[in-house]
Amino acid sequence: METAGDMNTKIVSPITLSKYFPLGTFILVFGVYLLSMPHTVVLEDDGLFTLTAYFNGIAHPPGYPLYTLLSHVATWIPLGSVAFRVHAFTALLGAASCVCLFHIVCKLRIESSFAFIASLIFGYSLSFWSQAIISEAYTLNALIILALFYVLLIYRDAYEDETRQRLLNYFILIYGLGLSNHWPILAASTPALGCLLWPYKRNVCRQIFKSIPYLCIGLMFYIWMVVRSRMEPFISFYGSIDSLGELWFYISRQAYSTIDSNLSADWSDKGFFLISSLTDTAKQFGPLGIIPLITGFVFQWRHWGKTLAFGLLFLYLGNTFLLILLLGFDYDFHHQNIFRVYPLMAYAVCAVWIALGIKIICHKIFKYIDNKIRKSFLTAAVGLLFVGNTLVANTVENYRKNDVWVDEYANVIFSNIEKNAILFTYGDIDVWTLGYHHFILNQRPDIQLYSLKGIVYSNRLFHQNETPLEVAEDIIRRFILSASRPIYYSSSFISGYSETDYGLFKQVNREGMPEHRQAIIIPEIKEYIESLLGRGEPVDRWEKMHYRLILSEYCKLSLNILEYSSSISEKEELQRWVNRVCDTFHGNLLHAEMLLRNGDKMLDDIKLVLARAEELSDQAVLKSELAMYYFLTGEVFSIMGNAVMAKQMYLKSYNHWKHPGNPAQRMISDL
Repeated sequence: METAGDMNTKIVSPITLSKYFPLGTFILVFGVYLLSMPHTVVLEDDGLFTLTAYFNGIAHPPGYPLYTLLSHVATWIPLGSVAFRVHAFTALLGAASCVCLFHIVCKLRIESSFAFIASLIFGYSLSFWSQAIISEAYTLNALIILALFYVLLIYRDAYEDETRQRLLNYFILIYGLGLSNHWPILAASTPALGCLLWPYKRNVCRQIFKSIPYLCIGLMFYIWMVVRSRMEPFISFYGSIDSLGELWFYISRQAYSTIDSNLSADWSDKGFFLISSLTDTAKQFGPLGIIPLITGFVFQWRHWGKTLAFGLLFLYLGNTFLLILLLGFDYDFHHQNIFRVYPLMAYAVCAVWIALGIKIICHKIFKYIDNKIRKSFLTAAVGLLFVGNTLVANTVENYRKNDVWVDEYANVIFSNIEKNAILFTYGDIDVWTLGYHHFILNQRPDIQLYSLKGIVYSNRLFHQNETPLEVAEDIIRRFILSASRPIYYSSSFISGYSETDYGLFKQVNREGMPEHRQAIIIPEIKEYIESLLGRGEPVDRWEKMHYRLILSEYCKLSLNILEYSSSISEKEELQRWVNRVCDTFHGNLLHAEMLLRNGDKMLDDIKLVLARAEELSDQAVLKSELAMYYFLTGEVFSIMGNAVMAKQMYLKSYNHWKHPGNPAQRMISDL
């Protein structure tokens, strides 16, 4: 017979926190993102994706039409700057990804408390956090792949054909949406998804044909991309897409073939990337994260069985090792920064392993604890330890609320250009970030901004993928001759014009002799450079590269002025300035090159400069820069008459950067 107490126990269930874990995950992750995200545009692809979002345009290949359209809707919300709105939208996607990860972990028979801990750890992991607070498509891609994984877990537990057909329809629809966002990463993740479906391959083969219309629905965003490109939006990477061939050129990323496969890359680069991917994995979750990560990885085979364990392993390997084998990147600082955001799904898998690892660790300790309340406190303490460890470790790099790097850069350029001027942009940094400030913030409305490569802006003078280089240069020359306005460019202009170099930009002098070069230090720009030197290298990796680029350009300007200065007092002052602004790896290389050009060949000075460059060699951004150091060292030995050492350095230069553009190749053949 039931007692009153028993009846009350059944009727009044104890209130638990577990049902609030998904909401708690979203609030805690989204809240941290809102507090840490930049309020203005930053580097990477942030400027381009913000431009395409605002103007509902077309991003770089493969176009990312799903992210573009969704982020465009986000720009309608009248809160903060346009960049802030798109950043907040991406943060929303990031928080939703963490909630999806929570449900996956629970579906994998891990208690909700450990799933809660793992979802927070993933949200605060180094690379995922960095991409969730700027305008980027990777966060949406993570949400889509996690949703696919979750649907497959439900599919595996379903028994009725009707339910499985419905779930397969959902899966195919989401898969199509993933293809409309970032198909290369989705393709790398597909073997893992196939592994989960493998035991049910007969059912899938029988039902898949009914799901094809759902795939078409997901791919319709590419149709919208084509239609939108023909409307000539203000921002469109290559312009109108007018044929299936042009669409395939765009989606297949054929224009990026030389970027995805560097001419000088070999298997040693892949080997370094493979090792680096493991060390980067260990860095994602703070110094303590490696403990539950390895524990979960080891015990997954016993806990989940082969199919699920292999599925998780394939998802990790597909987004790390497989991508490394398919890509042909040089192993240098620049390409490491490009690759570091690709393995976000690998880090999501690591968060799942961490959840299992924390569960195993806690359950080992639970054997010595009988009290349920103490077990709850222990779980909370372990969660606080590992989540806090990840959050604190990654805050320094990802707290970017006050990041105004691009604002300062754009302001110093726009404030020092004449009225009604024409400014040609070339590199991604200038095209995207200056474009944001000019076209969205309406900074310097009196000037005209053009892309020297004929991309992104609708006022293009030619279409890059349709116009041979010689024809494009001729079009630009005719444009310059017909224009009556002052003409400036940020970098990499066509030859044949006299110019005035201001460090951060140059001005075309139409009437001067082509060989005439002038270098001028503008006080406002020098003050900006001094402020950069005073602060030192920034924390953000892309800003770090930009910092080194800016200093190298201004070092080049300062060296040119020093070389042609005649006043002794002025030379002494300039030399002190050169010693400051050129005290970087690349700056010392430029200084050594200048000294080598001089007829007197000041070998002692050159040796000192190259020795300083060697001390700063960790600042090298590209393999070609280190190769240049070895080449210049070989030049010094050659001048000294030591042909043996000269040849060794030339060989070292070429072996480090096996590229036709390496001057060491010619010197080796001459020797």
